[in-house]
Amino acid sequence: MVQRLNQDVTDSGGSFREDATSDLIVRSSSRPGILPPKSFRVEKAQNGLRFYAADRGKQATEDGRLSSSVRYRVRWAELVDTSDSDKIDAGFARSIIIGTIEGTGKEGIEASCFVIDPKYGSGYYYCTGVDSAGNEGTEYSTPQNATNQILDGAIPDDVTHPQISESGAVHDDVVFSELSISCVAPFSASFAGVQLFFVHYPTLSAIQEGYFHPYTSSPGGPIRFKVDYPVARRAGEGTLTITNGSAAVTGSGFLTQARAGDLVEAFGVRGTIQSVNSDTSITLTANWSGKSLVASTEYAFIGLVDIYLVAVSKAGTHRFDWTNSPMKSVLMDGDLSAPNSPSIAATSQGNDVRIDLTPVIGTKIDHYVIYRGTGAGLAFSACSPLKTIAADTNNTTGLLQWIDSDFTLYEREQGQVFTYYATAVNTGNQESAPSAEVEAACRLDAPGDNGPLVPARELPKNLLWNGMLSGTGSVSTADATQDNGMGATVTGAAFPPPVGFYRWNGSTTGVGSAPGFQNTTEVVLAMTGAGAGVSNLEQQIDAWGHATASHRRVPRGKMVCFQCKVRTSGGPPNGILYMDILEMNGGALVANSLLRQRLSDDTIDFSATQLSVNGSEIVTDPQIVFGIFQLGSDASVTNLLCRIHYDVTNWNGVNVFITEVMLALADTLTPYTPEHVDANVIYNPPTGGAPDPPGRFDDSEGRFRPRFDLP
Repeated sequence: MVQRLNQDVTDSGGSFREDATSDLIVRSSSRPGILPPKSFRVEKAQNGLRFYAADRGKQATEDGRLSSSVRYRVRWAELVDTSDSDKIDAGFARSIIIGTIEGTGKEGIEASCFVIDPKYGSGYYYCTGVDSAGNEGTEYSTPQNATNQILDGAIPDDVTHPQISESGAVHDDVVFSELSISCVAPFSASFAGVQLFFVHYPTLSAIQEGYFHPYTSSPGGPIRFKVDYPVARRAGEGTLTITNGSAAVTGSGFLTQARAGDLVEAFGVRGTIQSVNSDTSITLTANWSGKSLVASTEYAFIGLVDIYLVAVSKAGTHRFDWTNSPMKSVLMDGDLSAPNSPSIAATSQGNDVRIDLTPVIGTKIDHYVIYRGTGAGLAFSACSPLKTIAADTNNTTGLLQWIDSDFTLYEREQGQVFTYYATAVNTGNQESAPSAEVEAACRLDAPGDNGPLVPARELPKNLLWNGMLSGTGSVSTADATQDNGMGATVTGAAFPPPVGFYRWNGSTTGVGSAPGFQNTTEVVLAMTGAGAGVSNLEQQIDAWGHATASHRRVPRGKMVCFQCKVRTSGGPPNGILYMDILEMNGGALVANSLLRQRLSDDTIDFSATQLSVNGSEIVTDPQIVFGIFQLGSDASVTNLLCRIHYDVTNWNGVNVFITEVMLALADTLTPYTPEHVDANVIYNPPTGGAPDPPGRFDDSEGRFRPRFDLP
């Protein structure tokens, strides 16, 4: 735009001045009543330029003159020196007419014209008024400048994520179908906007080109707009016979007037068409609730309209077969319809789960409902409403967020997985279908209580049964004496493992001796003579792939801290102590969990599947041994086998004792310490001592035996 003039100047054609009431440059003329528009602007549009003029109507200028203009002329000059008024006027004198804009007769109302000739794609544009006799005024609005660009005619990619919601809107006592439309723009550089195409509107099989919505934001951004159309009502062209309480409709001309999904309307009652059987027969989805009609001509059909969202290039081109573009079928009946389903995402963030909800397109959305169920992959019917979130009418593109923190300490420590859904509800209390389900696990907040900065949490929850290894005789899952020390009550009664947990088991190879309980709280991994052998202690726990939701004790993809206390019977043993976690599907091995170690350069090494401790590093006093394992994500893993085994190639008479075994959820690795340089040296972890498996002590019992808290 040229700079507006702020002083009077004179030339042979008269005086110029700035109109105090509009953005105009005017000059005296022999036709003082033919005034330019109130405002004038130019915009690039599709494959050309569109010029807008706001009508002055009968508005007077500050010197009292009234406009007699009924239309406006757009003039073009390729080059104009805008440094002073004389040169601006000289540009006007050599300008040519390139378009005409019809006046509206109403002050301030814009009309426009479209110019597609590339010859006039850049330059300066003036606008003058023309009266009913065809006389053109010599006063003009401030000249507008535009720089031509090569309009990209490449066919853009389709828009994605289309949504269309319909409800009624009243204008001048007439009910319209108000369409609320949203989608996501493609990343095509040529994309200029979305063109609506209607099929079966207003009559069956008719095709109508509809509203074009321009798009000027960044590629791939959201598009949301509303537009009103007349209700898709088609007056009946024959007769109609229908009986109250029956779904059968007879008449004539049905094949050319209606299709499945349309409504038939008579005397204010509507029924949905299930099928058009023939030219004379229709079946409704439900029995007719209105009065019976015989050969009535007072009826109409209301159309289910197919609305295509066609991507248009900057040059106004689109794909030849636009019927392959995204389409939604919408009943354009002018009534409030159930909302579209929202979409949500769930993110675990410490002690809570953040829910991000994308608002649905719609004109009368009242609120959203968040549903939650305990477990993974639950059906919507298995979840319950948890939170109502009011719709934000000012939020048209952003996310609505809500934080779910309603979890027990036990659920956090177990990393319990939850299933979430969301629905949208309109002002008519109509609820949408549920969103796609999402899952998230709650967990303990970092870094103070999610280990293994402190492998033993303040109130740790052990995922292993009988972590203190209380029992008698050989270690076996059949040995119920393991339950005796797990006092469920103050009376000390045995407490068998709950569903999804199992007792310790022992096994041997070679010269290994059957693991046995020593001093009621230790297990000895012994050999029987010189030679090679293995003494193995293991416990099974149900995992994420178990068919029963209540058995999914270990979450998928988590890190766990596997630890125990270890000592020797005297002197260093001639062997290696291993700890590992086997991921099983029943009795079949699926994979080994990966041992994760932070090295001196702060990188993470996960090439190993076992934690190994050389016998030379094991002493006679109990010391903590621990490793961090990354659990797999294979859905077929139904149980974990947590194993501690002592392997020797030639026994030297020294045995290994194990006690206080714990498997606890871990979300971070320990910070680097020099001990991490040698993967075999895992002693001296951060302070915290041994755990109190399986979680707490029952002080009222007086025996200080561990007790397992059920959910």
